[in-house]
Amino acid sequence: MKLVTTAALWLLCVCSFAQVQTRWLGIQGSSTAACFGASSYYNCWVNLLDNYYDKPGKWDTKIDQLAKGGYSPYEGMATSYVSPAGRPAPDPNYDVTKMLSLQPLVSTVIVNYPTNGYDVYTVTESMFCLRAIRDAYTQAGVRCYITTTQPRTSGNFATSDAKKKLAEMKDSILMEFGDYAIDFWSVLVNPVDSSILPQYDSGDQTHLNDAGHQVIFNQVVQKNIFAEPLALPQFLFKAKEENDDNVQLTWKNSRDERVKTFSVQRSDDGSNFAAIYTCGAGADSYTYTDKQPQPGNNFYRLKVEFTSGYVDYSPVSQIVSKSNAFFVSGVVDASGTLKFKAHCKTEQPVVVTIYNANGAVVSNERRNIGEGQTNVTLSNLNLAHGMYYLKCTAVKTGQNSTSAFMVQ
Repeated sequence: MKLVTTAALWLLCVCSFAQVQTRWLGIQGSSTAACFGASSYYNCWVNLLDNYYDKPGKWDTKIDQLAKGGYSPYEGMATSYVSPAGRPAPDPNYDVTKMLSLQPLVSTVIVNYPTNGYDVYTVTESMFCLRAIRDAYTQAGVRCYITTTQPRTSGNFATSDAKKKLAEMKDSILMEFGDYAIDFWSVLVNPVDSSILPQYDSGDQTHLNDAGHQVIFNQVVQKNIFAEPLALPQFLFKAKEENDDNVQLTWKNSRDERVKTFSVQRSDDGSNFAAIYTCGAGADSYTYTDKQPQPGNNFYRLKVEFTSGYVDYSPVSQIVSKSNAFFVSGVVDASGTLKFKAHCKTEQPVVVTIYNANGAVVSNERRNIGEGQTNVTLSNLNLAHGMYYLKCTAVKTGQNSTSAFMVQ
């Protein structure tokens, strides 16, 4: 009987162990990929991904991190590549060849070269390098994601030309790599001057603090890089704005008896979340209405606590609340004409100002904005090619909204 019992326990352990699969994620890049700016590796977006993709009883995620501060896509090219004169050579300790030599082979890789060299290199040559790195991975059967540029205003990147090039690189990456591009620009950029938003800047105008690392972690999670159902697919968490400015949150129960509680969490910056509603599990579907969303950005996620103590989170949903808010949207330039929509809770005059990339005012006028949505057209601006910023200031309430646009 003892032998039979021992054999049964051994078989149970083997079966339990067999349920856990290991997958390898590669991170290749420069200082952001090397966790610069974060207070510790624990708060770095790379470690957050490691923890997020670990699923007890199902997945054990491991990371190969080949990243070095100051590196550009040239250092990440295949070891055999011969760089043009004046350009750095591939580093065999940090390049795509090195990543593909590691065993077991990564199944997915994120390439993150956000700024280095882009103040000097042309967009064409930088895109050539990123494309070559991507091709090397895909030819080896590895799924490859390319992150966009990130805002930076330190050193040479404070110039209008460098800011413009970073924005052009961002657009080129999104267009070239499509579903395999991850946008790190839009969630970090301050549209007033193309700098890192203050709440995400580590203090050097180059690297991200803990909150910034949390934001780009969220961007990766929403991209679904392992091409599997996203976190908590069975709960189908959704956020939807209602006509009365409330936000309706809905989700379904997976009928998983191991779920203990659900918590709806909200954040105004996509990083620091707080619970606004908590309930026990048991029903088939759930609805909660947030009747007091913050003016402007509201980020929502569902926290699920299991009876074992394990906690998981849904992807983040963003709602821009119009409640007591003033903002502009849909900025488009077409042959010297700028068209946008202004959303306002009350009728009032608005000062409309356009700045160039250097912060100089190129247009300033006053318009009357009605309650709700107003279509605004500015003609005969005669703007040269480049990046501009539209700032609208509500005279009565003092609220303002800024949006960037590019003149082609």
